[in-house]
Amino acid sequence: MESTSIDTQENAQNTWAMLEKEGIKKIVLVTSHVHMQRSVAQFQKVGFEVMPAPTGKFSPSGSALLDALPFTGGLQNSRQVLHEWLGILVTVQR
Repeated sequence: MESTSIDTQENAQNTWAMLEKEGIKKIVLVTSHVHMQRSVAQFQKVGFEVMPAPTGKFSPSGSALLDALPFTGGLQNSRQVLHEWLGILVTVQR
């Protein structure tokens, strides 16, 4: 586990530096489903072959009526998605 990075790009670079020495180039990447797109791009960019393993998918309740109502987790879900969109925008700008 790499624990010195401050963002996804650094995490990919630092992980590559650790694992490349061991000849490891194919990884299973575990992160939230919201963060997966950006993570895969960063890890592939440094040279990894990535098998995505997303966690924590948002899922409907099964009731159209309940799904139409606001809930406390909805704001957190929106925050996570916006965070990733901004992360992708920043990454593209680099």
